[in-house]
Amino acid sequence: MLCRFSVFAFSEGVFPVKTCTQPPFFINVREAADLLGVSEKLVWRAVWRGDIPAKKLGRRTLIDRQQLVDSLEDAPCAKDWE
Repeated sequence: MLCRFSVFAFSEGVFPVKTCTQPPFFINVREAADLLGVSEKLVWRAVWRGDIPAKKLGRRTLIDRQQLVDSLEDAPCAKDWE
């Protein structure tokens, strides 16, 4: 979890406020492509084939970020094929 402190000034004084951000649970296709370092087209193909599990929410296609990372850890490396 990423945390940072911000300082807010009010008429009563100055107060530090701790704000924490965590990665989103679901990411879209563009964010998945950035995370993987590949093109969006390649991610779309993997979604259509079922290699990357995704959910539709209206017109949006969402990918579970943790499930994507976990599936990468289980994937064979190129050096395993040699």
